[in-house]
Amino acid sequence: DQVLLPALHARPSDRCAIKLLKLHDGHSIRVVAVFDKFLVTAATDGFVRFYDFKFRLLAWYEDLDVGPITRLTFTSPRAPLDKMAMESEVRVPNFIVASSNGKIALVNAAVFELFTKEERRAELLVQGLESEVSAMCAHPSAPQVFVTTQGPGNGAGGMLRVLDYETQGWLRHKVIEKRVPTCMCMNPNGHEVMIGCSDGSLLILSTADLDLIQRASQVEGQATIVDMSPDSMHIALADSGKCVGIYRRERNVLESGKEVPWLYLGRYRSHHGAIVGLKFVEDKDAGIIRLLSLGQDRVLVEYDLANSFAATGIVVRSAVTVEQTAVPTALLVLPPAAHPGEDPIRPLVVSANNEYKLKILDVLGLSGVHDERPLPSQDSHCVQTVLGPTYGLSALNWLMVLPGTDADKHYCVYTTPEKVVGLMKLPLDGNPNSSMGLIAHAGPVAGACISYDGAMVLTTGGSDYGIMAFEGGKKA
Repeated sequence: DQVLLPALHARPSDRCAIKLLKLHDGHSIRVVAVFDKFLVTAATDGFVRFYDFKFRLLAWYEDLDVGPITRLTFTSPRAPLDKMAMESEVRVPNFIVASSNGKIALVNAAVFELFTKEERRAELLVQGLESEVSAMCAHPSAPQVFVTTQGPGNGAGGMLRVLDYETQGWLRHKVIEKRVPTCMCMNPNGHEVMIGCSDGSLLILSTADLDLIQRASQVEGQATIVDMSPDSMHIALADSGKCVGIYRRERNVLESGKEVPWLYLGRYRSHHGAIVGLKFVEDKDAGIIRLLSLGQDRVLVEYDLANSFAATGIVVRSAVTVEQTAVPTALLVLPPAAHPGEDPIRPLVVSANNEYKLKILDVLGLSGVHDERPLPSQDSHCVQTVLGPTYGLSALNWLMVLPGTDADKHYCVYTTPEKVVGLMKLPLDGNPNSSMGLIAHAGPVAGACISYDGAMVLTTGGSDYGIMAFEGGKKA
């Protein structure tokens, strides 16, 4: 070093590299650790290599099949020397690796002596999520939850996984190539799952084997909400362009000659603010199914599904202003007879706003444009306004009625954008003792769903790569 210092114009206190070695060719090294007499490295190529302190390769593990390695730890100190063993024998300890693919695996050091690749693979301990959770929904008749993740973010696409939340095991998965999932919903009969993506495309997959049934790409902008009608005949898709697109189950032939089961009816820009609610409502009194959308522009829009066709486009039935100063944040459809004093057959909807208020509305079946303020020639469409839960730092952004067999007792699950998930007892009366809230996540609440029997509430924080399962105790 002293000889090289004048040539490098360096000081004696500087440290100069006089020799460079490529330990992992073409891949970034994520782990460099010293254990006993070994220098251990792990990189994004999925390889783990053991060197001595002269950088001589002693052992290498290149068939672990866990993906890019990010962490490494050893299970136990190095085993003591056997009396019959040579001092020069290399005894590598067992170790555990974690990868960016969400895998945690145990590596038995003895697999280094095996011959086939299958024998040299690591033992999978935990299969986690490889990226942030973007959407989740529960199966309507089985203890399964469908989870989509955003993917690595390099254009490779996202991932769809199916989790059995009773056994806590992954059942199957599918790579969504070149698309990032943003929202998801399930067919009420459990046969199909609909996934909206960041490029506006809609993927319809079979829940049995996750095979693609149809891909529709008529929508521009990011899909934000997707919902399916109770009779499985219509799909509604809201996007970032403040529009609502509708698909009808009707066999048609594409330009490529392929026959598909869903027909695209059109897309309507019904709001000038972001859409926060999109719901199908089964109106048993009128014998039809209605579609509603609620936007931050304070307008609740109803669409005429019966008179909407691919040739003529989507028809809007009514538009009702539901707020004057507050901004809507969520939409809920009340179950029959959930509000006392009202027609038990006629459905009511609830609009939550950023002032922690819940507004119960009777707006179905109207026609034309209506103002929120009561006029002499127009009755008010607001049945009642009550105070909602105030546990979170921000207002409610998701509402869903908890399914159950007791017709006299209904409960509603809610989430806030930050931390809090809770339960409300119906009918809504503004009583703070009729609701509860708990801190479910340390940060944002990215999604939630309810099990088919109403016993479990599953939530995700998105960026925390976790899924929380809460048991709903109605008797409490």
